[in-house]
Amino acid sequence: MKFSVSCAINIWIGASIGTLFCSIKGWQSIAAGFFYGGLAAIMGTMVGATAVNPALCGLPISKLPINDPGLAVGVFGLVLLGVTVLLVKSSLKIE
Repeated sequence: MKFSVSCAINIWIGASIGTLFCSIKGWQSIAAGFFYGGLAAIMGTMVGATAVNPALCGLPISKLPINDPGLAVGVFGLVLLGVTVLLVKSSLKIE
């Protein structure tokens, strides 16, 4: 699968999830959810591309202690998922 197709699918999935999360608050925030979900998907795609090839950002590949970049992406994604769940849970609990 080409990178551009993968990126487009990722953006639509992120925008859909953002729309679903923001539709909990009300119909006024659906456009913001669409935008921020798509923005998060773009940033996630960039982080994934950098984790696969650190030379994109000028990072020296030989200095990384992890031989498998997929492991680094998985651990980073797991930590990011945990932080996101905690933030969403606390923001819904405030009201």
